[in-house]
Amino acid sequence: MTKWTSRDKIWNTALKKTDEIRPEAFAHAIGVSERTARDCLETMHESGVLSKQGGKGREPAVYSSLVDHPEAAE
Repeated sequence: MTKWTSRDKIWNTALKKTDEIRPEAFAHAIGVSERTARDCLETMHESGVLSKQGGKGREPAVYSSLVDHPEAAE
């Protein structure tokens, strides 16, 4: 059986979220390190599946999924 890595967990969870993703709270909620969460969310942003606001200087970054969630519209 294939073992899920922390990054697999982050990708799977982040793509399902319909609200904003704050790296620190997100890391705590799914049980991964903040550094791993930030790195993975940034990779997802660079890949075009998450949008990013903020993240300059001391301003925390906030990510949002760019994946359509048809069930959220119902």
